[in-house]
Amino acid sequence: MEPLLRRLQRYYSWRGINVRQLFREFDVHSIGVIHESQFYRAMPRPLSVVEEDIALLVQKYRDPERPGLVNYLNLSNDLDALGEVMDAEKRTQFDMVRDMSDYLPHQMRPDQPLQDIMDRIRVCHNLERRHFRICLLRP
Repeated sequence: MEPLLRRLQRYYSWRGINVRQLFREFDVHSIGVIHESQFYRAMPRPLSVVEEDIALLVQKYRDPERPGLVNYLNLSNDLDALGEVMDAEKRTQFDMVRDMSDYLPHQMRPDQPLQDIMDRIRVCHNLERRHFRICLLRP
């Protein structure tokens, strides 16, 4: 179930989807549950998430006290918690790369001086045609 929730969290965070707000539109009584049919219809998902995956979500988040209803608040809370875990994992990956000198060559060869490059480029002005052109001079 966690890989499915990770895919959904990545999809929602990438697209800026707030699951709680999305399902709240279908929650007429503002009690945190919606009908299963509404859940199936309103559930935004990437192409990799199929109907069987949504059925697993419905089973997991089905309200035990009210048959036919899905508790979207629990889903939203789980996605938010998983999002924080995924962000912490990203931060630890970035913290491992502290010193960029590991990725740079130890001895950098000196670049060709800028003046040498400018000496090779000469701007020629053609007065008759009233435009500029760049002439490369060979050493």
